[in-house]
Amino acid sequence: MKLKVFNPDLTNEERTYLESDYSDGVSLTVRNNDGFTTNWFAVAGEPGQEQTETKLIAGTVTNNTVTLSAALKFSHPKSTPVYLCRWDKWSIERSASATGVYTAITDSPFSIEWDDKEFTTTIIDDAGSSAHYYKWRPYNSTTETYGAYSDVLPGSGLSRSTVGYAINQVKRSSLAKGIEDDTIVEFFIDFEELVYQEIPQAWWFRKTGTQVATEAETYKYSIDDNWDDFRSMNFLLYRYINGDIDNKYPLTWSPPVEFYNLKSDSDQPDDDNARYWTLLPPDNDSAKGYIGLHPTPDTDDCFIEPIYNFEPTAMDSFADTLTVPLLKGYVDYALYRIADDKLDANSEKYFNSVRMGVVALKKINRRQLGQKEFLRFRGHRGWSKQFGDQGVLDISTYQENYW
Repeated sequence: MKLKVFNPDLTNEERTYLESDYSDGVSLTVRNNDGFTTNWFAVAGEPGQEQTETKLIAGTVTNNTVTLSAALKFSHPKSTPVYLCRWDKWSIERSASATGVYTAITDSPFSIEWDDKEFTTTIIDDAGSSAHYYKWRPYNSTTETYGAYSDVLPGSGLSRSTVGYAINQVKRSSLAKGIEDDTIVEFFIDFEELVYQEIPQAWWFRKTGTQVATEAETYKYSIDDNWDDFRSMNFLLYRYINGDIDNKYPLTWSPPVEFYNLKSDSDQPDDDNARYWTLLPPDNDSAKGYIGLHPTPDTDDCFIEPIYNFEPTAMDSFADTLTVPLLKGYVDYALYRIADDKLDANSEKYFNSVRMGVVALKKINRRQLGQKEFLRFRGHRGWSKQFGDQGVLDISTYQENYW
């Protein structure tokens, strides 16, 4: 198995520049050594360029000298960047299953390859196979301390629907050279928001919420407390339980004004046979508002289950799953933003690709095209569609209350 691990991003780390040419010795004369820490590492050169190398920091002198533990291998001219990095190696671990016990592979930890043009360190695992799983963490060989673990990477590689795979596709373009992963991920997030604005009811933004039990004599149910990724409602299912009866059916949406009219009688009896729902305004206890039920449930024996559009989860790791089912859309949008920021002539080309991608997504959204029919009466089964097949009320009650 050959793994390529992206090197630590030094963009936001402490950085200075050589004040004079370096040819030998353990002293680097720099513009400012403020922030350079003993037992961390100095990276001399721009990551990804030939002859970029690192050595342990032994100390600092006055304001402009960094003392290394040993001489560098190569000469470096004046104005060469010198970065501070906490780590000098990667600790690579392997397991036979994703959730199994991980142990370090042979020859681990491996030195970080700062001169690799793809900003990666290549690790060869002779005993590895596509059936294994890997994770890694940075390592300081002097202080013998570790950083945080990565997500788990299957030996078979990342799937097309993962953030890491999409980032790699973006980085295949020369336009993306020097662009941070975090910046690319921000573009991915913007793309998802763009698609949501264009196709807010798309099936990939929809999920079934966790069932929440009703509470006796309570008609308001907090969205924040029960469904924290809630964005907008599609419809609400109600599970009616009474003895041997256990039915689940959709409730009828009621505009807030009508809902308040239904609730106007403060003395009306509670009833587990809910029929209507609405969205009620937010307050300090629930910033996303409430789900309201009518009639007010009489017991805690029933359940509500929303089908809603959700806020996509944060993309903070290569193993996270992309929400929108169009990898090319993420890649084209990121390249469009990069080209636009650089005033590159290719920005219009990528922008047109993004527009075509949105059109494709609108077609993908039409998953249910329906069965072929010669004729269909839209009023067919109106009774059961209106009230469900739960049969908890008899015909006399329906006639008395509704007709």
